[in-house]
Amino acid sequence: MTRRLHIGGTVAKEGWEVLNANPAPYVNHVGNANDLSRFPDGTFDAITRRWG
Repeated sequence: MTRRLHIGGTVAKEGWEVLNANPAPYVNHVGNANDLSRFPDGTFDAITRRWG
């Protein structure tokens, strides 16, 4: 299964998990992007901070 992470996302987008410091309905992971140690290496196939 492909996993992709959008850091600081503010909307849900199919196929992406959202990491944001603030909980919201579209957020899958709440936390600080400066510490991604909760995710083992290789967890995500792609990581982005913005779309485009």
